[in-house]
Amino acid sequence: MKHAKAGDPAQPGADTAARRYGKGSAMREKILADTVRRYCSDAAAPVSLRALSRELGIEAAHVLYYFGTFEHLLECVLNRWDEEAAGIAVPGDGALAVLSRYVASVRRNLTAPGVVRLYFQFASDALEPGHPAHAYFTARFEGIRRELCDALKRGQQAGVIAPHVDADYAAQSLIALSDGLQFQALLGGAVDAAEHLDRAVRQLLVRPGHDQSAAAEIH
Repeated sequence: MKHAKAGDPAQPGADTAARRYGKGSAMREKILADTVRRYCSDAAAPVSLRALSRELGIEAAHVLYYFGTFEHLLECVLNRWDEEAAGIAVPGDGALAVLSRYVASVRRNLTAPGVVRLYFQFASDALEPGHPAHAYFTARFEGIRRELCDALKRGQQAGVIAPHVDADYAAQSLIALSDGLQFQALLGGAVDAAEHLDRAVRQLLVRPGHDQSAAAEIH
């Protein structure tokens, strides 16, 4: 196989492939970014490939070309939303910062009901073992559970989480509470999901309601 040497002219084929790859990556990112914005802007955002493609002004075939399936695009939308939530600035660091960011992410979710609606509609599909959403949500819940559980254990070691708390049980409970409260909020219920979740987190602190230094970090 012939290799280009230093000083040789750039190979036309390689340049063309690089340009095509760059354009393809840019188009994929544009479709993803536009889809995220669409779901953020309206609780009645479309949940079908045909409807979404029509609203974005592109062919459905283009979406499938860059994402393979509509379900994979939806996974990417939720992953992008989660990635942005991971960058939410919260006071403090360590275990309490993880819990504070979890509460803040729920508060952020409530500003984008379209994303929350997509989450629950996609989650309902996960009940079918053969559906792509099944593996996605199985891994997602396990990842969140592990992150919260580890944070709670670190908090116990640091003396800010009550020692009697079962970290794994509490982590599972926070996930269930978070999803349940957001579902109620999406239904139009008069419930402040973030505030309720925040109160649940406070109950895990040493001397809940009295440890002002720890509570301050949750906000």
